[in-house]
Amino acid sequence: LARHADEQDEASGLGDGIRGTAEPGSGQKFEDGGDAEGTEPLEEDIPLDGEDTQIENTAQGGIADCYLLSSLGAITQLDPDFLDQHVEEIDDGVYRVTMYDENGDEITYVVESTPENGARFDTEEGGHSVFSIYERAYQMHLEQHTEGDTLDWGSPVDAMQTMTGQDASYYGGEDTPSLEDMEQLLENGRPMTADTGGITEPAHDEIAGEHAYKVSAVDVENGTVTVINPWGGEEPVTMDYDDYVDTFQGTAVGRTEAPSLGDRFGELFDGTSGY
Repeated sequence: LARHADEQDEASGLGDGIRGTAEPGSGQKFEDGGDAEGTEPLEEDIPLDGEDTQIENTAQGGIADCYLLSSLGAITQLDPDFLDQHVEEIDDGVYRVTMYDENGDEITYVVESTPENGARFDTEEGGHSVFSIYERAYQMHLEQHTEGDTLDWGSPVDAMQTMTGQDASYYGGEDTPSLEDMEQLLENGRPMTADTGGITEPAHDEIAGEHAYKVSAVDVENGTVTVINPWGGEEPVTMDYDDYVDTFQGTAVGRTEAPSLGDRFGELFDGTSGY
């Protein structure tokens, strides 16, 4: 075991300023050295609950990671306990983040920096938010588990699965969930994002091309879907369901935790078991 841990430590010590170890029984652990190029130290006591954890109050910076911010925004809206279970400040300005590999096994990222041009609170003073923490943690994850380390232009499905350890799926065109199913999915606590993918000129004039949004509300009675832009300073956009299908290339649907047996039965009865 000791020899294996040493070998794993050596093999995992990759990436810019990242130290890696293997902890038997608890998965891998990677630490941010705090001195990676293009990063800055995280602030102390970043809010991990309440309205400050909603994407409406944070602005996307100069990184094309709308897929990540929208996914985390969808998760924090529907699961108020998620951050308490996955993020902890373990020292001043140092945060431990739990993510998951492709097998659903836990990986711990100890984060003490964030990209200089990343997400900040949508106020005149700015400041780091929980989205800043996750940007660096996800960047570290990409450095260790993919062929690149850029946060630009990723997948909401991959982001959801990495953050929650649960399956996520992508639906587009005729496979887009019905309005009734979308409303039920939100009621069941299932996070959703919508993106325009490679579409540069979306059908709806208030929606940006090549961009991802949080699906925040569905109103079956009025036939509408409401989405939130992670840019900050943007009003929610509410549109008819048909406009939604015409505008967005796809809808990502995930989970925040493993479903119980009761959840499974409930999904069979409400018609959402296929998502």
